[in-house]
Amino acid sequence: MSMVGSVGSETRIVLTMKQFIGGLISLIILGGAAVGVVWGLFSSSVGQMRDDVGKIREAMDGLRLINRDDVNRARDAEARLADQIGGLRTDLAGFTGRLDNVVSKLDTMTVSVNTLNTQIERYQFGLNRLSDPKSQAEFVESLKKQGLDLSNIVIVPLR
Repeated sequence: MSMVGSVGSETRIVLTMKQFIGGLISLIILGGAAVGVVWGLFSSSVGQMRDDVGKIREAMDGLRLINRDDVNRARDAEARLADQIGGLRTDLAGFTGRLDNVVSKLDTMTVSVNTLNTQIERYQFGLNRLSDPKSQAEFVESLKKQGLDLSNIVIVPLR
């Protein structure tokens, strides 16, 4: 068996204490460097996540403030609308009262106009009757029956 080129599980290695400690220190340094790199990456990631969480919290706080402002504005608008609706109800009630008064006066006026129309129709009927020659002849006959002298009476048509 030749020593060159064949290394197996049964191959013996001879190390001096200096080599062993140097190798161990090298391993610790390389392991520490690897842990340091991993720790640096982890710390950086955690720091970035903290920054992101902080930004998200700031955004949420801003949204809460905006939402509160919107709610307050909506309440104010609702209160103004309620006041305006109350005013409109009051105005409508006043208008209804005045309208009822106008309707009452119009009803009274309608009754007056109808009464006047009836009186005009009666007056027109009376005029037509007095202008009728037959009615005039009946009137003259009734005067004769009463014993009046017709030579002093003159009947003039109204038309």
